[in-house]
Amino acid sequence: MIREAIAQSAVVKTVFETLRGQGISDLFPGFDILTIDGTEIDRMIELKSSGVDAQVQAMSWNEWKTAGGNVRHRFWLYLVGNLRADLQDAAPFVRAVQDPFGTLASLKTEDVIRKRTVQLRVREFAAADELNLSLRRSPQEEDDQ
Repeated sequence: MIREAIAQSAVVKTVFETLRGQGISDLFPGFDILTIDGTEIDRMIELKSSGVDAQVQAMSWNEWKTAGGNVRHRFWLYLVGNLRADLQDAAPFVRAVQDPFGTLASLKTEDVIRKRTVQLRVREFAAADELNLSLRRSPQEEDDQ
């Protein structure tokens, strides 16, 4: 899809040329969502989700390299939590952290297959915007009760 977007849009092509100049791959950029404002990079968003309010979240080495690169001020980590339906007293949330590389002490680990990850202590970000979410029942669920 990235190749197709580059082929169809001069703006996307220019943005990915900028990213390439920063050492970020077209095919494996290290983020899930790219937002563009006019002709400039707005946000590079890495999305992580958990069924609970996780204390630790893993990022791939590629994601962490992008988060710590020269465009790290444009990198955002979105943490979505409490997604399990059986957590009745825990509201779902979205926590958005700009420049997680610069705002969090982390521990680099290597597992047996030499897959490098970074463990993020998600409660230790210096700054994060958080949005608490609520669930609405469908009309059918309301009628069933």
